[in-house]
Amino acid sequence: RYISETGTRYLFGCSSIDSTDPKEVFKVVKSLEAKNNVSYEFKINPTDKYTFDQPESHLESAKPDPKILRSLPPLLRSYLHAGSKVHGFPALDEDFKCADLFTILDLRQLNKKFAERYNPQWT
Repeated sequence: RYISETGTRYLFGCSSIDSTDPKEVFKVVKSLEAKNNVSYEFKINPTDKYTFDQPESHLESAKPDPKILRSLPPLLRSYLHAGSKVHGFPALDEDFKCADLFTILDLRQLNKKFAERYNPQWT
């Protein structure tokens, strides 16, 4: 109801992956890229304190793995099924021992099944 009343277009937040290993984290990003679930449209990237060392080279050397998508955290998988995309490079969160993926759902791109379930007016 809030979304409809305010005319909200975007929902966003961080989705965490339980790893700080750049090889594992960027393999996830590369696998999401292969499925068209990553965007660099808004040029969102972590600040220096949370940036992986040499993110471009990690992404370049990573190989996509379709199996990895089945092992993503349930919250991230749900966001992706709804139509969300991960934006920019992952943030390294050493305090929580994870990597955070900035996730945006453009409600204009909301999966039709989700739209029907949550608000038929969106379809």
